[in-house]
Amino acid sequence: MPLARSIIPPQVYEKIKFDDAKQEIRLLKVLSLEPIVECELKVVSLRRIDSFAALSYTWKNALHPEQAQTSENEGFKVVKCNGVECYLLENLFDALAHLGRRHDQELFWVDAICIHQSDLQEKTSQVQLMSAIYQNATSVLVWLGKADDDTENAVHIIDHLGDLQNE
Repeated sequence: MPLARSIIPPQVYEKIKFDDAKQEIRLLKVLSLEPIVECELKVVSLRRIDSFAALSYTWKNALHPEQAQTSENEGFKVVKCNGVECYLLENLFDALAHLGRRHDQELFWVDAICIHQSDLQEKTSQVQLMSAIYQNATSVLVWLGKADDDTENAVHIIDHLGDLQNE
């Protein structure tokens, strides 16, 4: 069985349908972090939204087979979205928790949550908008995971590469 990127029940999407003709998408807002991460989805038009951040993140288990799940719920964390319990892979959960604490952006586009992944028609139409989504985002955030022992060295190398490019 392939590993799912998240388990979002269809009830999350029932009251927040959108119109493809208006280039509408769903955006996520983190409401609270304690005692559980809670968020809500809202529908907006790409033509009318002022500010949102698109999140690009690693699907950590795909990159690290040694971290692959061994049971149905292992590696997933619970969040509430529109009042419904959902399960996200730990890396995406960590990204939301971090952004909810430290980012001044209020609305986020996260493909695994904002697109109803079980609805093939919706997924197809939203994938066609992905270029416009990233182009219209105020910022694109990259989440590689929680900091570890190598993070400081990696940031130093990236800074150094940036300096070389500017020379």
